[in-house]
Amino acid sequence: MSSLTTTKTDKFTSNYTWHIRNTNEWMKLLIEKNCTEIKSEEHVFEEFPNIKWYLSISRSDNTLSFLVNTFRDKVDSDKNSYFEYKVSAQMRRGKHRAYWLYYESKQDKLPFYKSTFSKTMGELPSVNKYLNGDDFEVVLIYDLFITNTVTITKPVISEKKPQLLLIEDLRNLLNIGNYYDVTLDIAGKEYKVHKAILSARSPFFANFFKMNSAIKTYAIDLEVSKTVSEAFLNFIYTGDYENIENINDVLKIFALADIYQVEDLKEIYECFLETRVTTENAAVLFCYALKYNSTHGLKKRAFEVLQAHYKEMGVNIPQNMIDKSIEVLEEYIDSEIRIIEMDLQEMNINEE
Repeated sequence: MSSLTTTKTDKFTSNYTWHIRNTNEWMKLLIEKNCTEIKSEEHVFEEFPNIKWYLSISRSDNTLSFLVNTFRDKVDSDKNSYFEYKVSAQMRRGKHRAYWLYYESKQDKLPFYKSTFSKTMGELPSVNKYLNGDDFEVVLIYDLFITNTVTITKPVISEKKPQLLLIEDLRNLLNIGNYYDVTLDIAGKEYKVHKAILSARSPFFANFFKMNSAIKTYAIDLEVSKTVSEAFLNFIYTGDYENIENINDVLKIFALADIYQVEDLKEIYECFLETRVTTENAAVLFCYALKYNSTHGLKKRAFEVLQAHYKEMGVNIPQNMIDKSIEVLEEYIDSEIRIIEMDLQEMNINEE
């Protein structure tokens, strides 16, 4: 037997929305009653109950600060960890919303020799003007990563390949094309692929090859880059996805995943797009979400930005449509082809 010492990182995710109805009372507590902090309820990760967290809003003079607070019941010196989170907060007065902050962390360290960590996320100055019975809402997506040292014992001689090589073997099968039985033409580039794998991963291909079992070539007409086509096929073969930052490439993968019914890939990149909605691209992303059947929040997020920043965006949609529900806007865009007669496949979104 031989032993191999390595590290293993586990990810735990918690999603939480903190609603504060009618801000009069808690604002008065913070400002008038010399109360320094308002807390949400306390939460734990079910898989790792020693680590707990809560949200809080603290007051200093006439400024409010939003914090993520993390702590643990006991210290584990042999473990390492870090966490990442996405936070958005807004004040809401009737139909009108004022966005307070949006923050996305970058591997904030949470050493296990510390028992408490607090991170100030954003400040809201001149808080007196918000004493109008507004609603307050904070949305938090919290990912906790715990790293452990793992010792793997394996035979010195083994005829079996480790299971971890399966992904690499499938990737090699795609790259080399051994025993392929169909050629996939994507934007002029040919890939030697396998009907069985495509059918297992995509209901679209399963139905297509069932009806066209003798076909030797299939063409995908959508104009996409080599990066997009290879990321799409790599996910079908291995379940591994690329960390693509170019939003236009992500839009094309999102479209391919919808057309060919690769739902897990579509969900991954829709969640990415949801975090990239801005006043500059909200109208385009709303149209994409509508055309390619958004189901995981992209359409809702783009609509919220359209509502909040309509006047400064100059979009070609009547304001009375924006002021109504998301369903009303969907029906309007479906019926008014002139709004989306530009080819969405050719749209580009300028990135800073």
